[in-house]
Amino acid sequence: MATLSLAFSFGCMAKNVSPRYTLKEGTKGLVILALTQSGHPDGWRAYVRVRPVGANPGEAEDVWFVGGAVKKDYYDQMEGRLLCWELEEGEYEIFHWVAERDQGKFSRPLETRDPISFRFKAVGGKAVYAGSLHVQVDPAQETFQLMAADKRERDLALLSGRLPNVEKENIVFDIMKKD
Repeated sequence: MATLSLAFSFGCMAKNVSPRYTLKEGTKGLVILALTQSGHPDGWRAYVRVRPVGANPGEAEDVWFVGGAVKKDYYDQMEGRLLCWELEEGEYEIFHWVAERDQGKFSRPLETRDPISFRFKAVGGKAVYAGSLHVQVDPAQETFQLMAADKRERDLALLSGRLPNVEKENIVFDIMKKD
């Protein structure tokens, strides 16, 4: 039964909410989170794995943010997207990151090997800005660094055009933390 409820609450995780979205009272809240990366040459795609804290990895969702058919929001010195998810109230974590060359399924990915946990919360009836997770990649050395930061000025400027019914005054700022 737990698997079914997780699948239901995660069902829309990789999709942004509708531009007509409005906050509602209840157990679901809006999470605003930017995922960006820099340092990759063209031809790479990347995703993170996200789950409720305490869930097993098999119940996680892969959230693509660079490459393939992903619509990018950021193009400058980095690339990525601003995600706006409606999730059940609770604590979630990004626990794995993967980058692959777009050379088919036999290319060796660059990914986290040690456990990571960047935690963020969904609060029922509220919008929560969880910050920005940026991945700096050095493909020549096959190394990377993950960094959480508060980029609210950049991200909320984009959000105001995308979700005009979510007013800045109604956003709670709770920047994700590395656990």
